[in-house]
Amino acid sequence: TIQNDSTCSVDESSLCNICLESWNADTEHKPVSLKCGHIFGETCISKWISKGPSKGCPNCKLSAKLSDIRKIYAKSIKAVDTSETNKTMEEMKKERLLREKLEKESGIEKVNLKLALIECERLKKVLIENRKLVGQLKNKKTAVEANQVTEDIEDVKPVFELKARVDLHVNGDSRVLATSEMTDIIACTHKSFNPLFTGYGLRKISNVDFKANEFIPLHSNQIKDICFHPRDEIILSASLDKTLKLTNLSNSCILMTHNLETDAWSCCWNEKDYNYYYVGLRNGQVLEYDIRINQRFLNEIISNDKLPVSSIQYLSQDNFNQKFEGIVATHLRSSNFHLREENSSFITYPLPIIGNFISSHFNKQLSQLLISSRPIKGQTCISHTLYSLSLNFNHLNERSLETNIITVLTGGSRADQVSRSKIFPHPCQSTSSLVLAGDQDSGGCVAWDTLTKERIQEIKCCSPVFDVSLLKLNKSDNHLISLTSDKLFVYNLNQGL
Repeated sequence: TIQNDSTCSVDESSLCNICLESWNADTEHKPVSLKCGHIFGETCISKWISKGPSKGCPNCKLSAKLSDIRKIYAKSIKAVDTSETNKTMEEMKKERLLREKLEKESGIEKVNLKLALIECERLKKVLIENRKLVGQLKNKKTAVEANQVTEDIEDVKPVFELKARVDLHVNGDSRVLATSEMTDIIACTHKSFNPLFTGYGLRKISNVDFKANEFIPLHSNQIKDICFHPRDEIILSASLDKTLKLTNLSNSCILMTHNLETDAWSCCWNEKDYNYYYVGLRNGQVLEYDIRINQRFLNEIISNDKLPVSSIQYLSQDNFNQKFEGIVATHLRSSNFHLREENSSFITYPLPIIGNFISSHFNKQLSQLLISSRPIKGQTCISHTLYSLSLNFNHLNERSLETNIITVLTGGSRADQVSRSKIFPHPCQSTSSLVLAGDQDSGGCVAWDTLTKERIQEIKCCSPVFDVSLLKLNKSDNHLISLTSDKLFVYNLNQGL
Protein backbone atom coordinates (compact mmCIF):
# COMPACT_ATOMS: atom_id res chain seq x y z
CA THR A 1 0.00 0.00 0.00
CA ILE A 2 0.93 3.68 -0.42
CA GLN A 3 1.19 5.68 2.82
CA ASN A 4 0.07 9.35 2.70
CA ASP A 5 -0.11 12.00 5.39
CA SER A 6 -0.50 15.76 5.56
CA THR A 7 3.18 16.37 4.79
CA CYS A 8 3.70 13.76 2.08
CA SER A 9 2.13 13.09 -1.27
CA VAL A 10 2.87 10.49 -3.92
CA ASP A 11 3.72 11.49 -7.50
CA GLU A 12 1.75 9.28 -9.85
CA SER A 13 4.74 9.21 -12.24
CA SER A 14 6.64 7.09 -9.62
CA LEU A 15 3.98 4.34 -9.39
CA CYS A 16 4.04 0.99 -11.10
CA ASN A 17 1.12 0.82 -13.55
CA ILE A 18 0.55 -2.86 -12.71
CA CYS A 19 0.33 -2.86 -8.88
CA LEU A 20 -0.09 0.92 -8.44
CA GLU A 21 2.58 0.95 -5.75
CA SER A 22 5.88 2.84 -5.67
CA TRP A 23 8.97 1.11 -6.88
CA ASN A 24 12.04 1.01 -4.68
CA ALA A 25 15.63 0.62 -5.80
CA ASP A 26 16.53 -1.25 -2.61
CA THR A 27 13.93 -4.03 -3.06
CA GLU A 28 12.97 -6.56 -5.73
CA HIS A 29 10.33 -4.08 -6.87
CA LYS A 30 13.04 -1.90 -8.39
CA PRO A 31 12.23 0.23 -11.55
CA VAL A 32 12.85 -1.40 -14.93
CA SER A 33 11.80 -0.54 -18.47
CA LEU A 34 10.85 -2.34 -21.64
CA LYS A 35 12.15 -1.55 -25.12
CA CYS A 36 9.11 0.64 -25.69
CA GLY A 37 10.27 2.87 -22.82
CA HIS A 38 7.48 2.27 -20.28
CA ILE A 39 8.58 1.78 -16.63
CA PHE A 40 7.28 -0.83 -14.15
CA GLY A 41 8.35 -2.61 -10.98
CA GLU A 42 10.66 -5.54 -11.81
CA THR A 43 8.67 -8.21 -9.97
CA CYS A 44 5.38 -7.01 -11.51
CA ILE A 45 6.50 -6.88 -15.13
CA SER A 46 8.37 -10.19 -14.83
CA LYS A 47 5.20 -11.94 -13.62
CA TRP A 48 3.14 -10.11 -16.27
CA ILE A 49 5.33 -11.29 -19.13
CA SER A 50 5.70 -14.82 -17.75
CA LYS A 51 2.09 -15.48 -16.71
CA GLY A 52 0.13 -12.52 -18.07
CA PRO A 53 -2.64 -12.93 -20.65
CA SER A 54 -1.10 -10.75 -23.45
CA LYS A 55 2.67 -11.27 -23.10
CA GLY A 56 3.18 -7.62 -24.04
CA CYS A 57 3.57 -4.17 -22.51
CA PRO A 58 0.60 -3.37 -20.26
CA ASN A 59 0.55 0.22 -21.55
CA CYS A 60 1.10 0.05 -25.31
CA LYS A 61 0.60 -3.71 -25.93
CA LEU A 62 3.94 -3.93 -27.76
CA SER A 63 5.23 -7.48 -27.77
CA ALA A 64 7.77 -8.03 -24.97
CA LYS A 65 9.80 -10.86 -23.42
CA LEU A 66 11.91 -11.26 -20.30
CA SER A 67 15.12 -10.39 -22.18
CA ASP A 68 13.61 -6.99 -23.04
CA ILE A 69 13.58 -5.94 -19.38
CA ARG A 70 16.21 -3.26 -18.73
CA LYS A 71 17.26 -2.22 -15.24
CA ILE A 72 17.25 1.44 -14.29
CA TYR A 73 19.89 2.44 -11.72
CA ALA A 74 18.32 5.47 -10.06
CA LYS A 75 17.06 6.24 -6.58
CA SER A 76 13.95 8.00 -7.93
CA ILE A 77 12.32 8.70 -11.28
CA LYS A 78 10.10 11.63 -12.13
CA ALA A 79 8.58 12.68 -15.49
CA VAL A 80 9.48 16.29 -16.35
CA ASP A 81 7.99 18.37 -19.21
CA THR A 82 10.92 20.23 -20.86
CA SER A 83 9.03 21.57 -23.92
CA GLU A 84 9.04 25.17 -22.65
CA THR A 85 12.74 24.95 -21.80
CA ASN A 86 13.56 23.57 -25.24
CA LYS A 87 11.48 26.29 -26.90
CA THR A 88 13.24 28.99 -24.88
CA MET A 89 16.65 27.57 -25.78
CA GLU A 90 15.73 27.53 -29.47
CA GLU A 91 14.59 31.16 -29.34
CA MET A 92 17.82 32.12 -27.56
CA LYS A 93 19.80 30.44 -30.33
CA LYS A 94 17.88 32.38 -33.01
CA GLU A 95 18.39 35.65 -31.14
CA ARG A 96 22.10 34.95 -30.84
CA LEU A 97 22.45 34.26 -34.57
CA LEU A 98 20.46 37.41 -35.40
CA ARG A 99 22.62 39.49 -33.05
CA GLU A 100 25.79 38.14 -34.67
CA LYS A 101 24.41 38.96 -38.12
CA LEU A 102 23.47 42.51 -37.11
CA GLU A 103 26.86 43.06 -35.48
CA LYS A 104 28.54 41.97 -38.70
CA GLU A 105 26.37 44.26 -40.82
CA SER A 106 26.95 47.11 -38.38
CA GLY A 107 30.69 46.68 -38.75
CA ILE A 108 30.42 46.79 -42.55
CA GLU A 109 28.26 49.93 -42.41
CA LYS A 110 30.73 51.63 -40.08
CA VAL A 111 33.49 51.03 -42.60
CA ASN A 112 31.32 52.30 -45.44
CA LEU A 113 30.42 55.39 -43.41
CA LYS A 114 34.07 56.13 -42.74
CA LEU A 115 34.91 55.79 -46.44
CA ALA A 116 31.97 58.05 -47.33
CA LEU A 117 33.15 60.72 -44.87
CA ILE A 118 36.63 60.62 -46.38
CA GLU A 119 35.19 61.00 -49.87
CA CYS A 120 32.94 63.84 -48.65
CA GLU A 121 35.95 65.74 -47.30
CA ARG A 122 37.75 65.29 -50.61
CA LEU A 123 34.77 66.60 -52.57
CA LYS A 124 34.48 69.58 -50.24
CA LYS A 125 38.06 70.55 -51.03
CA VAL A 126 37.41 70.20 -54.77
CA LEU A 127 34.25 72.33 -54.44
CA ILE A 128 36.11 75.07 -52.57
CA GLU A 129 38.82 75.15 -55.26
CA ASN A 130 36.22 75.30 -58.05
CA ARG A 131 34.39 78.15 -56.33
CA LYS A 132 37.64 80.09 -56.13
CA LEU A 133 38.17 79.61 -59.87
CA VAL A 134 34.60 80.68 -60.64
CA GLY A 135 35.03 83.78 -58.51
CA GLN A 136 38.23 84.70 -60.33
CA LEU A 137 36.51 84.35 -63.72
CA LYS A 138 33.53 86.45 -62.63
CA ASN A 139 35.78 89.25 -61.45
CA LYS A 140 37.26 89.54 -64.95
CA LYS A 141 33.88 90.42 -66.49
CA THR A 142 32.55 93.93 -66.36
CA ALA A 143 28.96 94.78 -65.53
CA VAL A 144 28.42 96.17 -69.04
CA GLU A 145 29.50 92.91 -70.68
CA ALA A 146 27.27 90.85 -68.38
CA ASN A 147 24.20 93.00 -69.16
CA GLN A 148 24.89 92.83 -72.89
CA VAL A 149 25.15 89.03 -72.80
CA THR A 150 21.84 88.80 -70.90
CA GLU A 151 20.02 91.04 -73.39
CA ASP A 152 21.37 89.03 -76.32
CA ILE A 153 20.20 85.75 -74.79
CA GLU A 154 16.69 87.07 -74.09
CA ASP A 155 16.27 88.05 -77.74
CA VAL A 156 17.38 84.69 -79.16
CA LYS A 157 14.75 82.18 -80.19
CA PRO A 158 15.88 78.56 -79.82
CA VAL A 159 16.36 76.60 -83.02
CA PHE A 160 16.99 72.87 -82.94
CA GLU A 161 19.45 71.42 -85.42
CA LEU A 162 20.09 67.71 -85.95
CA LYS A 163 23.33 66.67 -84.28
CA ALA A 164 23.21 62.87 -84.19
CA ARG A 165 21.06 59.90 -85.12
CA VAL A 166 21.31 56.61 -83.27
CA ASP A 167 19.98 53.49 -85.01
CA LEU A 168 18.46 51.12 -82.46
CA HIS A 169 16.87 48.19 -84.29
CA VAL A 170 14.73 47.83 -87.42
CA ASN A 171 11.88 46.23 -85.47
CA GLY A 172 12.96 47.62 -82.13
CA ASP A 173 9.50 48.63 -80.92
CA SER A 174 11.01 51.51 -78.90
CA ARG A 175 8.51 53.47 -76.83
CA VAL A 176 10.04 55.40 -73.91
CA LEU A 177 13.30 57.12 -73.02
CA ALA A 178 14.82 58.67 -69.91
CA THR A 179 17.61 61.20 -69.38
CA SER A 180 19.41 62.34 -66.27
CA GLU A 181 21.74 65.26 -65.68
CA MET A 182 23.38 63.26 -62.88
CA THR A 183 24.71 60.59 -65.27
CA ASP A 184 26.23 60.44 -68.74
CA ILE A 185 23.62 57.93 -69.91
CA ILE A 186 20.51 58.21 -72.07
CA ALA A 187 18.31 55.14 -71.63
CA CYS A 188 15.68 53.98 -74.10
CA THR A 189 13.65 50.81 -74.46
CA HIS A 190 13.43 48.47 -77.42
CA LYS A 191 12.95 44.82 -78.27
CA SER A 192 15.88 42.43 -78.11
CA PHE A 193 17.31 41.16 -81.37
CA ASN A 194 19.12 38.30 -79.61
CA PRO A 195 17.37 34.97 -80.41
CA LEU A 196 18.29 33.70 -76.94
CA PHE A 197 16.25 36.50 -75.33
CA THR A 198 13.17 37.63 -77.23
CA GLY A 199 11.92 40.11 -74.64
CA TYR A 200 12.57 43.81 -74.05
CA GLY A 201 15.34 45.77 -72.40
CA LEU A 202 17.24 49.05 -72.12
CA ARG A 203 19.78 50.49 -74.53
CA LYS A 204 22.45 52.67 -72.93
CA ILE A 205 23.50 55.66 -75.04
CA SER A 206 26.32 57.99 -74.09
CA ASN A 207 25.36 61.67 -73.88
CA VAL A 208 29.02 62.56 -74.54
CA ASP A 209 29.43 61.16 -78.06
CA PHE A 210 25.82 59.91 -78.53
CA LYS A 211 26.92 56.38 -79.38
CA ALA A 212 24.82 53.30 -78.65
CA ASN A 213 26.41 51.10 -76.02
CA GLU A 214 25.28 48.04 -74.06
CA PHE A 215 21.81 46.50 -74.28
CA ILE A 216 20.44 45.20 -70.94
CA PRO A 217 17.76 42.48 -71.25
CA LEU A 218 15.10 42.99 -68.59
CA HIS A 219 11.48 42.07 -69.30
CA SER A 220 9.62 39.37 -71.22
CA ASN A 221 6.99 41.84 -72.46
CA GLN A 222 6.86 45.49 -73.56
CA ILE A 223 8.24 48.13 -71.20
CA LYS A 224 5.65 50.85 -70.58
CA ASP A 225 7.70 53.33 -68.54
CA ILE A 226 11.20 54.00 -67.20
CA CYS A 227 12.45 56.61 -64.72
CA PHE A 228 15.92 57.56 -63.44
CA HIS A 229 16.70 57.81 -59.74
CA PRO A 230 17.08 61.55 -58.96
CA ARG A 231 20.62 61.14 -57.58
CA ASP A 232 21.94 57.80 -58.83
CA GLU A 233 22.38 55.58 -61.88
CA ILE A 234 19.47 53.37 -60.80
CA ILE A 235 16.52 53.19 -63.16
CA LEU A 236 12.96 51.95 -62.66
CA SER A 237 11.23 49.95 -65.40
CA ALA A 238 7.52 49.04 -65.49
CA SER A 239 6.44 46.32 -67.88
CA LEU A 240 3.42 44.43 -69.19
CA ASP A 241 5.03 41.23 -67.88
CA LYS A 242 3.63 42.15 -64.42
CA THR A 243 6.98 43.16 -62.95
CA LEU A 244 8.65 46.33 -61.70
CA LYS A 245 12.46 46.25 -61.74
CA LEU A 246 15.31 48.38 -60.38
CA THR A 247 18.48 48.23 -62.46
CA ASN A 248 21.90 49.74 -61.79
CA LEU A 249 23.09 51.10 -65.15
CA SER A 250 26.69 51.49 -63.96
CA ASN A 251 27.16 47.72 -63.78
CA SER A 252 24.02 46.59 -65.68
CA CYS A 253 22.80 44.52 -62.71
CA ILE A 254 19.17 44.06 -61.69
CA LEU A 255 18.95 45.15 -58.06
CA MET A 256 15.35 44.26 -57.31
CA THR A 257 12.32 42.69 -58.97
CA HIS A 258 8.76 43.18 -57.74
CA ASN A 259 6.20 40.66 -59.01
CA LEU A 260 2.80 42.31 -59.42
CA GLU A 261 -0.74 41.01 -59.68
CA THR A 262 -1.33 42.81 -62.98
CA ASP A 263 0.50 44.76 -65.70
CA ALA A 264 2.62 47.76 -64.73
CA TRP A 265 1.91 50.87 -66.83
CA SER A 266 3.87 53.69 -65.21
CA CYS A 267 6.44 54.44 -62.50
CA CYS A 268 8.19 57.35 -60.75
CA TRP A 269 10.43 58.26 -57.80
CA ASN A 270 9.62 60.33 -54.75
CA GLU A 271 11.27 63.69 -55.45
CA LYS A 272 11.75 64.53 -51.75
CA ASP A 273 12.70 61.20 -50.20
CA TYR A 274 14.58 59.18 -52.79
CA ASN A 275 14.05 55.91 -50.92
CA TYR A 276 10.44 55.67 -52.09
CA TYR A 277 9.13 54.86 -55.56
CA TYR A 278 5.74 54.16 -57.11
CA VAL A 279 4.12 52.07 -59.81
CA GLY A 280 0.79 52.59 -61.56
CA LEU A 281 -1.08 49.42 -62.49
CA ARG A 282 -3.50 48.33 -65.15
CA ASN A 283 -6.33 48.01 -62.59
CA GLY A 284 -6.03 51.68 -61.58
CA GLN A 285 -4.14 51.13 -58.34
CA VAL A 286 -0.86 52.78 -57.27
CA LEU A 287 1.67 50.94 -55.10
CA GLU A 288 4.36 52.55 -52.94
CA TYR A 289 7.70 50.77 -52.33
CA ASP A 290 10.78 51.44 -50.20
CA ILE A 291 14.18 50.69 -51.78
CA ARG A 292 15.48 49.70 -48.33
CA ILE A 293 12.85 46.98 -47.92
CA ASN A 294 12.80 44.13 -50.42
CA GLN A 295 9.32 43.02 -49.52
CA ARG A 296 5.72 43.78 -50.40
CA PHE A 297 4.57 47.31 -51.09
CA LEU A 298 4.26 49.77 -48.20
CA ASN A 299 1.02 51.42 -49.32
CA GLU A 300 -1.72 50.54 -51.75
CA ILE A 301 -3.58 53.55 -53.12
CA ILE A 302 -6.96 52.42 -54.45
CA SER A 303 -8.82 54.63 -56.92
CA ASN A 304 -12.44 54.56 -58.02
CA ASP A 305 -11.18 54.66 -61.60
CA LYS A 306 -10.29 51.08 -62.58
CA LEU A 307 -8.74 52.06 -65.93
CA PRO A 308 -4.94 51.82 -66.29
CA VAL A 309 -2.70 54.48 -64.75
CA SER A 310 -1.11 55.68 -68.00
CA SER A 311 1.19 58.18 -66.27
CA ILE A 312 2.33 58.83 -62.72
CA GLN A 313 4.24 61.89 -61.46
CA TYR A 314 5.46 62.93 -58.02
CA LEU A 315 4.39 66.51 -57.31
CA SER A 316 6.18 68.55 -54.66
CA GLN A 317 5.32 72.15 -53.76
CA ASP A 318 7.71 73.80 -51.32
CA ASN A 319 7.47 77.59 -51.20
CA PHE A 320 6.54 80.14 -48.57
CA ASN A 321 2.75 79.68 -48.86
CA GLN A 322 2.35 76.21 -50.34
CA LYS A 323 4.03 73.14 -48.85
CA PHE A 324 2.58 69.81 -49.84
CA GLU A 325 3.49 66.73 -51.85
CA GLY A 326 1.86 63.72 -53.41
CA ILE A 327 1.25 61.67 -56.53
CA VAL A 328 -0.55 62.71 -59.70
CA ALA A 329 -1.99 59.52 -61.18
CA THR A 330 -3.37 60.08 -64.68
CA HIS A 331 -5.72 57.36 -65.89
CA LEU A 332 -7.06 57.05 -69.43
CA ARG A 333 -10.21 59.02 -68.54
CA SER A 334 -9.44 60.85 -65.29
CA SER A 335 -6.66 62.17 -63.10
CA ASN A 336 -6.25 62.10 -59.30
CA PHE A 337 -3.92 63.79 -56.85
CA HIS A 338 -3.02 61.57 -53.89
CA LEU A 339 -1.87 63.93 -51.13
CA ARG A 340 0.84 62.45 -48.91
CA GLU A 341 0.21 63.03 -45.21
CA GLU A 342 2.82 63.36 -42.47
CA ASN A 343 2.11 59.79 -41.37
CA SER A 344 2.87 58.60 -44.94
CA SER A 345 -0.79 57.82 -45.69
CA PHE A 346 -2.58 59.28 -48.74
CA ILE A 347 -5.77 61.29 -49.27
CA THR A 348 -7.20 61.29 -52.80
CA TYR A 349 -8.40 64.48 -54.53
CA PRO A 350 -9.91 63.93 -58.01
CA LEU A 351 -8.74 66.63 -60.44
CA PRO A 352 -11.69 68.42 -62.06
CA ILE A 353 -10.60 67.64 -65.62
CA ILE A 354 -11.92 65.31 -68.31
CA GLY A 355 -10.36 63.98 -71.47
CA ASN A 356 -8.88 61.06 -73.31
CA PHE A 357 -5.51 61.39 -71.63
CA ILE A 358 -2.21 60.36 -73.17
CA SER A 359 0.40 61.41 -70.62
CA SER A 360 1.29 63.81 -67.81
CA HIS A 361 4.53 65.46 -66.71
CA PHE A 362 5.38 67.62 -63.69
CA ASN A 363 8.38 69.95 -63.67
CA LYS A 364 9.63 70.69 -60.16
CA GLN A 365 11.48 73.88 -61.15
CA LEU A 366 8.37 75.40 -62.72
CA SER A 367 5.84 73.83 -60.30
CA GLN A 368 3.66 73.17 -63.33
CA LEU A 369 1.77 70.06 -64.39
CA LEU A 370 1.36 69.23 -68.09
CA ILE A 371 -1.46 66.88 -69.11
CA SER A 372 -2.00 65.89 -72.75
CA SER A 373 -5.28 64.61 -74.16
CA ARG A 374 -6.44 63.10 -77.45
CA PRO A 375 -9.28 64.80 -79.35
CA ILE A 376 -12.64 64.35 -77.64
CA LYS A 377 -16.20 65.52 -78.34
CA GLY A 378 -16.12 69.29 -78.81
CA GLN A 379 -12.33 69.26 -79.18
CA THR A 380 -10.98 68.33 -82.61
CA CYS A 381 -7.27 68.53 -81.81
CA ILE A 382 -4.80 67.18 -79.27
CA SER A 383 -4.54 69.50 -76.27
CA HIS A 384 -1.52 70.07 -74.02
CA THR A 385 -2.76 71.86 -70.89
CA LEU A 386 -0.59 73.39 -68.18
CA TYR A 387 -1.95 73.40 -64.63
CA SER A 388 -0.89 74.70 -61.25
CA LEU A 389 -2.16 73.00 -58.09
CA SER A 390 -2.69 74.68 -54.73
CA LEU A 391 -3.94 73.42 -51.37
CA ASN A 392 -6.42 75.78 -49.72
CA PHE A 393 -8.24 75.93 -46.36
CA ASN A 394 -11.71 77.33 -45.67
CA HIS A 395 -12.97 79.02 -42.47
CA LEU A 396 -13.54 75.57 -40.92
CA ASN A 397 -9.92 74.68 -41.66
CA GLU A 398 -11.06 72.07 -44.20
CA ARG A 399 -8.65 71.36 -47.03
CA SER A 400 -9.47 71.56 -50.71
CA LEU A 401 -7.33 71.19 -53.83
CA GLU A 402 -7.56 73.97 -56.40
CA THR A 403 -6.62 73.31 -60.02
CA ASN A 404 -5.77 76.36 -62.13
CA ILE A 405 -5.22 76.32 -65.89
CA ILE A 406 -2.14 78.30 -66.95
CA THR A 407 -2.34 77.82 -70.71
CA VAL A 408 -3.57 75.40 -73.37
CA LEU A 409 -1.50 74.47 -76.41
CA THR A 410 -3.04 72.85 -79.48
CA GLY A 411 -1.47 69.96 -81.35
CA GLY A 412 -2.51 67.97 -84.40
CA SER A 413 -5.78 66.19 -85.06
CA ARG A 414 -4.42 62.62 -84.92
CA ALA A 415 -3.04 60.54 -82.07
CA ASP A 416 -2.98 56.96 -83.33
CA GLN A 417 0.08 56.25 -81.20
CA VAL A 418 0.77 57.15 -77.57
CA SER A 419 3.29 60.00 -77.54
CA ARG A 420 4.52 61.43 -74.25
CA SER A 421 4.83 65.20 -73.83
CA LYS A 422 7.21 67.07 -71.49
CA ILE A 423 7.63 70.57 -70.04
CA PHE A 424 10.99 72.20 -69.27
CA PRO A 425 12.27 75.64 -68.21
CA HIS A 426 13.03 77.79 -71.26
CA PRO A 427 16.82 77.65 -71.85
CA CYS A 428 16.89 81.26 -73.09
CA GLN A 429 13.99 83.03 -71.37
CA SER A 430 13.60 82.88 -67.61
CA THR A 431 9.93 83.94 -67.76
CA SER A 432 8.85 81.16 -70.11
CA SER A 433 9.00 77.41 -70.56
CA LEU A 434 9.15 74.89 -73.39
CA VAL A 435 6.64 72.14 -74.12
CA LEU A 436 7.87 69.29 -76.33
CA ALA A 437 5.59 66.61 -77.78
CA GLY A 438 5.37 64.17 -80.65
CA ASP A 439 2.87 65.21 -83.31
CA GLN A 440 1.65 63.00 -86.15
CA ASP A 441 0.35 65.86 -88.30
CA SER A 442 3.75 67.57 -88.13
CA GLY A 443 5.59 64.37 -89.05
CA GLY A 444 7.80 64.45 -85.96
CA CYS A 445 7.68 66.56 -82.81
CA VAL A 446 6.76 70.16 -81.95
CA ALA A 447 8.31 72.70 -79.56
CA TRP A 448 6.05 75.41 -78.04
CA ASP A 449 6.86 78.58 -76.13
CA THR A 450 4.32 78.66 -73.28
CA LEU A 451 4.58 82.44 -72.87
CA THR A 452 3.61 83.30 -76.44
CA LYS A 453 1.83 79.98 -77.19
CA GLU A 454 3.76 79.93 -80.46
CA ARG A 455 5.20 76.89 -82.15
CA ILE A 456 8.92 77.53 -82.09
CA GLN A 457 9.68 74.70 -84.46
CA GLU A 458 8.19 71.62 -86.10
CA ILE A 459 10.97 69.04 -86.17
CA LYS A 460 10.55 66.46 -88.92
CA CYS A 461 11.35 62.79 -88.35
CA CYS A 462 11.09 59.73 -90.54
CA SER A 463 8.41 58.11 -88.36
CA PRO A 464 6.12 58.97 -85.41
CA VAL A 465 7.80 60.24 -82.25
CA PHE A 466 6.87 58.34 -79.09
CA ASP A 467 8.89 60.19 -76.45
CA VAL A 468 10.93 63.38 -76.06
CA SER A 469 13.29 64.97 -73.54
CA LEU A 470 15.41 68.08 -73.11
CA LEU A 471 18.93 67.26 -71.95
CA LYS A 472 20.91 70.06 -70.31
CA LEU A 473 24.59 69.14 -70.14
CA ASN A 474 25.74 72.59 -69.01
CA LYS A 475 24.50 76.18 -69.01
CA SER A 476 24.82 76.66 -72.78
CA ASP A 477 24.67 73.07 -74.05
CA ASN A 478 21.05 71.93 -74.45
CA HIS A 479 19.84 69.02 -76.55
CA LEU A 480 16.43 67.86 -77.64
CA ILE A 481 16.13 64.06 -77.64
CA SER A 482 13.33 62.39 -79.61
CA LEU A 483 12.58 58.67 -79.91
CA THR A 484 10.89 56.82 -82.75
CA SER A 485 10.22 53.09 -82.97
CA ASP A 486 13.73 52.31 -84.23
CA LYS A 487 15.85 55.48 -83.93
CA LEU A 488 16.90 58.13 -81.44
CA PHE A 489 17.51 61.68 -82.69
CA VAL A 490 19.63 64.31 -80.97
CA TYR A 491 19.08 68.00 -81.81
CA ASN A 492 21.36 70.79 -80.69
CA LEU A 493 19.83 74.02 -79.39
CA ASN A 494 21.68 76.59 -81.49
CA GLN A 495 21.32 79.95 -79.73
CA GLY A 496 23.27 81.75 -82.39
CA LEU A 497 20.64 81.34 -85.10
